[in-house]
Amino acid sequence: MRSNVALLGKLKNNASKRSFFNAAENLMELAKGSKSIENFTPPKGLQSKWKEIHESLINTAFQGIGASAEQDIKGLNASISKIAALNREGHSLFR
Repeated sequence: MRSNVALLGKLKNNASKRSFFNAAENLMELAKGSKSIENFTPPKGLQSKWKEIHESLINTAFQGIGASAEQDIKGLNASISKIAALNREGHSLFR
């Protein structure tokens, strides 16, 4: 999703500024966006893999929200990195 790319930029900025509240808001927006297209049929690739990646995106966003609540910058950065990797994987499989 194109909005995920923009949100990743915002999240990296949030993390660099240790803006945990804004990071949590952006992570929730990412989770909502991923949930909204979870049952979409991808133009190529397996539907089961599509669903697996979206579930991982949502769960990782929730983990990042938890890290934000704890003001755990390492946990937040780990979530951001995993989300970026999942986005790259999804784009490589479904575009």
